[in-house]
Amino acid sequence: MRTRDFSRRRWAIFLTLASVLFFNAGIPSTVLAGGTLDGKGFTGEIGSQGGTKTVKDEFVFENGEFNSTLCNQFGYGKGAYQATAQGEVIDFQAVTLSGSGGKKSWSGTVKGDTIEGSISTSQNGETTEDVFKGTLKK
Repeated sequence: MRTRDFSRRRWAIFLTLASVLFFNAGIPSTVLAGGTLDGKGFTGEIGSQGGTKTVKDEFVFENGEFNSTLCNQFGYGKGAYQATAQGEVIDFQAVTLSGSGGKKSWSGTVKGDTIEGSISTSQNGETTEDVFKGTLKK
C-alpha cells in the first residue's frame, strides 16, 4: 500500500509539472523591465483616434517615471511606469495625474527608435481616447 501511495504521488507531481510546461509553452517569455526605458526621450505627437490634427509632444522616461511635456502644460505630472520586454519590443503602461483630478492612462510600445500607443483621459466624468507616436531623440 505504501508503494502505491508513493507511485500516485509521483504521478501527481509528474502531471502537475507537465501541465505547467504545457500551458506555458505557448506563452513567450517576457522579462519584467522596470526602468528599462530610463534615459530615453522621444519627439512626437498626440492626436485623437481617427483624427488628422496632431500636437507636438516629447515623451521622457527617467528614474522609473514617464512624462509627457505637452501634458505638463495642463497640470499633469510625471507618473511611474511599468514595462515588459520581449526581444527588442518593450511594452509599457503609465498613469499621470493632474491637480484638478484628471487621469491619463498611457499604454505604448517601444520598438527600436519608435514609440507609439494610446492614451485614455478621464476628467470630470468624461473619457477621451487619443493616440501618440514618436521617434527617439538623438
